[in-house]
Amino acid sequence: IIESSICILFLFFKPNNPVLPFKSYYILLIAINWLFPVIYCIFRNLLDKGPRYINFTSFFRNMSILFFVFYLAIGALKLFIQPWVLLNLELPANKLSYIPFYTIASHIEGYYYNTNGITDLLLYVSKYIIFFIPLGFYLNLLMKNTSIVLRYLVVLIIAVLIEGAQYITEVGRCDIDDVLLIIIAYV
Repeated sequence: IIESSICILFLFFKPNNPVLPFKSYYILLIAINWLFPVIYCIFRNLLDKGPRYINFTSFFRNMSILFFVFYLAIGALKLFIQPWVLLNLELPANKLSYIPFYTIASHIEGYYYNTNGITDLLLYVSKYIIFFIPLGFYLNLLMKNTSIVLRYLVVLIIAVLIEGAQYITEVGRCDIDDVLLIIIAYV
């Protein structure tokens, strides 16, 4: 796992490498490299009656920490350095949108009037929901002994901080729809 992570990071920071140029799907190699040993260990512990994998909990903890570090790095990249731009409906940087569901309604309206495809709407909604599911998973692990109201409050604060940071740094846009989609991803 360490070797593939180092290779991917090298390719990421040296994108004009003539031998092997960086492709965005290389990040999946890290996830697959992490996922298969974890799935193997889970099934082995569930189904096998023989000797157990020694130190599985420390292995799972270490792999989770490694995955979370990569998750934060990719999150910083996609939210602040190279933000997603899918449509011309996107607000320009340093703009605010406080109207709930305005951006989603604009995507639906664009689909209805045949100016945009349904994939644009699905990509807009799914990029936040899929991207922030691990955040909800890790917050549930870290805050398993706290009330559900406090958990939702923490998710709301994190979502507002992310959108506020995008507004302050003028990299992304500050949209209430993004906050709502992050909260939906937590659920």
